Amino acid sequence: MRKRGTIAALMMIATASWLFGREDYASRTIQTGKGPSAVLLADLNGDRKDEIIVTAMTEDTLWIISSLPPVVLSTLPGPTSPIVRNLTGDGSPKIIISTNFDNHLQIFGENRRGTSILPQRHLSSQHGPVAIDTTDLDHNGFLDLISANLLAGNIRALLQDGGQKFRPSHVIAQVDSPTCVAARDFNKDGLVDLAVTSSSPGDLLLFFRKPDGNFQSPRVCHVGDRPAWLDVADFNSDGIPDIAVALNSFNGAAVVMSRAGPTGSFEDARPLLLPAPSNSVAAGDLNGDGLPDLVFSQPTIGKIAILYGEAKGSFSRPVLKEVGKNPTSVAIGDVNGDGKADIACANLSDNTVTLFVRQ
Repeated sequence: MRKRGTIAALMMIATASWLFGREDYASRTIQTGKGPSAVLLADLNGDRKDEIIVTAMTEDTLWIISSLPPVVLSTLPGPTSPIVRNLTGDGSPKIIISTNFDNHLQIFGENRRGTSILPQRHLSSQHGPVAIDTTDLDHNGFLDLISANLLAGNIRALLQDGGQKFRPSHVIAQVDSPTCVAARDFNKDGLVDLAVTSSSPGDLLLFFRKPDGNFQSPRVCHVGDRPAWLDVADFNSDGIPDIAVALNSFNGAAVVMSRAGPTGSFEDARPLLLPAPSNSVAAGDLNGDGLPDLVFSQPTIGKIAILYGEAKGSFSRPVLKEVGKNPTSVAIGDVNGDGKADIACANLSDNTVTLFVRQ
């Protein structure tokens, strides 16, 4: 009896661990502009509460939602992939978007009084920019822009000389049909590398940086059909960033674990089985256990899938939540400043964002 009671107690503890913080969300639906293609949660005004930033591709607008009514700004054609960065080091975050119908990157920032957000710069990229990241490539103390250009088949850099003055873009890597790019130190050698998803033939390419500033030839990891997006976190707690990939194909997702070393290496991709294809992924600690979790969009079934991080880089089975029609982008942040992670999902076909606030 004692043994049976011990087993029952362990099962109760395991069940409590599984349920802790995993279903405790309040959801609401927020109307946006037509064709919300991407969503981001980021703090623009320093109040420790994230604004909801949405690009509406069909009507060419940028929505900034912290209260009603939202701030709505006109953009160049085809806005998507917003990021927020402090480009000039002055403590003022800027919103950067790609406009993949107009082949530009567009920067938005506060005006001099800090009362609104206005367009500041249009930077030429190349055909079909679909994703952006930043890093200081030339080590001059200013963040440079890196653009993945789907139609041109390349990754381009726009180097900043300061004050948001950028040099003309130049190609730093050739990639077939790139869909996303992330700049991180993936082998812990102190140099920033690039991870790029290529939708054809379905690979993750890692460009490890050399001490002379150039990039090595890419190391190729096949992740599955039609990789659409990636996000980065340390999933196996070894101090090195790893990569989660959303696959717009039958198995839905994959994770690639990076390894330290001067030449850079990584493990084979680990498949993560989802109920449906995915076109977006976001990583963050949703339940406060110190382990990164994953959120994937599931556009064909109108849901998001949450996978909770577990020991040694493994993940729980998917927890599904209803959202709107054709969810195309997910984000993790903190919209109410309570220190708990919230989730936002842009729903392309019904012009809404579904917001899940952790209780």
